[in-house]
Amino acid sequence: DAKRLIGRRFSDASVQSDMKLWPFKIISGPAEKPMIGVNYKGEDKQFAAEEISSMVLMKMREIA
Repeated sequence: DAKRLIGRRFSDASVQSDMKLWPFKIISGPAEKPMIGVNYKGEDKQFAAEEISSMVLMKMREIA
């Protein structure tokens, strides 16, 4: 789902409609970039969609 946010603005209609369906929180970041809010190790953090996609690919690489 994070891939759908790459290259879009927080105010984009598709982002706003998809936000209602996702189990994670989307926050407006710098320059209206959508940021994903998560609780990681007891701390609230914000990550860009590109960072989340990178983390997923790194984990897949570890597993393979």
